[in-house]
Amino acid sequence: MPIAVPENLRLAALDRCGILGTPPDPHFDRITRLAAQFFGAPMAAISFVAHDRIWFKSTCGFGESQLARSASFCSHTIGCPEALVVPDATADERFAGLALVAGHPRVRFYAGVPVVTTEGFAVGAVAVMDTRPRGPLSESEIFALHDFSALSSRELNSRSSAGAASHNALPPAVGHGGEASSILSTIVQSAEDSIISVDLNGVILTWNPGAERLYGYSAAEVRGRSIDVIIPPDRLEEARDTIREARQGQSTLRRETVRIGKDGTRRFVSLSVAPVKGADGKPVAVAGIAHDITPLKLAEAARLDTEDRLQLAEEAAGLGIWDWSLPSGSITRSEQSCRLWGLPTSQTTMSYVQWLSTVHPEDLDRVRAYHVDLLRGAGRGEAEFRIIWPDGSVRWVVSKAKMYANAAGEAARVSGVNLDVTPLREAEQARRESEQRYSDLFRTMSQSVSYLDAEGRISQEQLRQLAARVESAREEERARISREVHDEFGQMLSALKLDFQTLASQLRPRRAEARGEFDKRVAAIVREIDLSMNTVRRIAAELRPAVFEDLGLAAALTSQLQEFESRTGIRCRRRGLARNPGLAAQPSLAVFRIFQEILTNVIRHANATILEVTAETDRDWFTLRVSDNGKGFDPEHLPPSLSLGLLSMRERANLHGGTIEWSGRRNGGTTVTVRLPLEVNSALARK
Repeated sequence: MPIAVPENLRLAALDRCGILGTPPDPHFDRITRLAAQFFGAPMAAISFVAHDRIWFKSTCGFGESQLARSASFCSHTIGCPEALVVPDATADERFAGLALVAGHPRVRFYAGVPVVTTEGFAVGAVAVMDTRPRGPLSESEIFALHDFSALSSRELNSRSSAGAASHNALPPAVGHGGEASSILSTIVQSAEDSIISVDLNGVILTWNPGAERLYGYSAAEVRGRSIDVIIPPDRLEEARDTIREARQGQSTLRRETVRIGKDGTRRFVSLSVAPVKGADGKPVAVAGIAHDITPLKLAEAARLDTEDRLQLAEEAAGLGIWDWSLPSGSITRSEQSCRLWGLPTSQTTMSYVQWLSTVHPEDLDRVRAYHVDLLRGAGRGEAEFRIIWPDGSVRWVVSKAKMYANAAGEAARVSGVNLDVTPLREAEQARRESEQRYSDLFRTMSQSVSYLDAEGRISQEQLRQLAARVESAREEERARISREVHDEFGQMLSALKLDFQTLASQLRPRRAEARGEFDKRVAAIVREIDLSMNTVRRIAAELRPAVFEDLGLAAALTSQLQEFESRTGIRCRRRGLARNPGLAAQPSLAVFRIFQEILTNVIRHANATILEVTAETDRDWFTLRVSDNGKGFDPEHLPPSLSLGLLSMRERANLHGGTIEWSGRRNGGTTVTVRLPLEVNSALARK
């Protein structure tokens, strides 16, 4: 392991080695060639780091002789206690601008370890490089890279101890296959991957433990047999072409193919094949390294399958997923999110400014404020607003999102989901319009407009029955919409959550440092889906509360009051809500709707801090009294928009033979008293 020392001492140690400027050496060349073959890499090098330059003692796959020190990977490698591994240099700000990366030979992957003197000074590096990105090296691959470094260090130190500037031959032990052969054998035997060699006719010569684990055959079972034993019938011609190319001196780097084990199981492998050359430079055998990628292939297939199911759930639920990168200002969207916005599915990326241009002008300031709160980490994470499609139509969406900070605690990105709630909004608008017409009808009736029967007689009972049927039809429609919203959207979101959690468990990183951030992102997205499910439940409950259907009026009033207190912070006192009053279904529903309207008026107009709710039942009447400590009002002097709401509540009570009254309180505030007769309502319910 290299030691950390002042640069002047390290340079002095390099000078003592006498390696700089020496001619090419076949022994160093052998090390780079073996390293390239072992890792299936197109390039390998042994370099030494001088004061202002990097000098290459040996290269394989590219022809540079030296580089400026600032333009190299090696300058960083000598400062690493272990290995420097760069999976993708273009994505690493330290190396993206290097000449070897930006220009020829366009290095993407780099892995190197220091070459160390006997005194412990890191004077150079042995490295392998690729023009394509690679994943992190396995532990056995790191050990192998250190073994190649040890060979390089031995060559360097043997020359230094002899006091020579260059050597044309290896020390006897190494030159005749001694320690070098032992090290290489150790590398092969300890490698996790399958390493096999065959003669030029495809007969198996060597078979390491990695091959035994991958294919299930022991070395004794296959040595001397054709390599066809592990080749599927549909891949025989491909394998023979590979051996034919190796006989001609060509290498095959990282080809994905299929092999078959002793038990008949097909395995996906990443295969690198290279010729083994004799002393005359001609191929005498073929060596291959196969890395098992079956888990990756299966995970990829599962991911694609889950993505298909996720997309189906998105489409069915009208749910779109998006991610906003704050540094770049771009928003990436799923295909379903594009459809939700009326955009082509190919337009998955747009700028934040472009996105804002789709928001309805009347909602723009509110959406901007919502985003500001999100970026500050103070937002509730939910907003409902309108968007304008390219064809000019208007849609309503609910947005649920969360901000994610970088390591410095700064806002880095916002991820979220959108739910298309246009059908719900349209249904709600239709309900309001129906209620408005209903209110207008009875407001007109109060102005002496009469309904005559076929004989010209006024029939108030018929008017009441007509109004009751209208109200009943409206409640039935609410119940139908509530069931569809709860069942359809709820089931789709549940399936989406299950599919996402399955996908996350399959793709969870193995490295502990990556798992933490991955788990946080997964948990955040699951929370967003849960929020969407809660919104669907809330909308369904507002249309037709399940607690009313299942447990009756008292439980429904209590649940509504608890939700009101939680949402508004207004302190609520209750008395007499412990048991149901004995009203039939229709009058009970009328009381519940009146109670909802009272709470809505308290939120909008009362500015109250305390609410008192009392329910009383005597022999003939059920009474519900709601009092607040707000600013109060005079029912006789209200604008039409508010008086219509009061009229609607009064007519609901009148339909069932009841009354509703508003009165001021001594210390400010308002009391609303709703009274319905028990026997009359029971009789109406039986008709």
